[in-house]
Amino acid sequence: MPLKIRLKADEHLVINGALLKAVEPTTLLLMNHAKFMLDRQIMRPDQATSPAKRIYFAVQNTYLATAEERPGMLTFLRQCVGDFREATTSAPIRQKLDELERLVGADDFYPALQIARDIMSYEDLILGVGSILGTGAAEDGGPEDVPDTQIPPLR
Repeated sequence: MPLKIRLKADEHLVINGALLKAVEPTTLLLMNHAKFMLDRQIMRPDQATSPAKRIYFAVQNTYLATAEERPGMLTFLRQCVGDFREATTSAPIRQKLDELERLVGADDFYPALQIARDIMSYEDLILGVGSILGTGAAEDGGPEDVPDTQIPPLR
């Protein structure tokens, strides 16, 4: 089943490692399996400023990595998850970390990215700060902000 993607003018999209830019508003249909992320879902290296954000960044880069890059990205991801697991005493968050690793192992990256966003929201709640990715568009056109009013539910 095709996937319809709508892009506004000047929005970016990564498909199978290629960066595309919409010159004008456009709609694309992905007719077969492809690795893709919308610009608003992508975390830049300078935004991976906390342990949970590094997990999201590592999942994202593992997903977008070439076959040659993937082993190194998986090592980085495992280290980030292991560090976070050691630092948290939250059983629900440890369960989320386990589920994230299971999903990545099954090459099911979009649910893994959602769990990474949940972990970022948890971290933000604990630290009392705002997040960098989520459901609403940021005012500066960068990654989205996540509401951090509660600990995310387990899925």
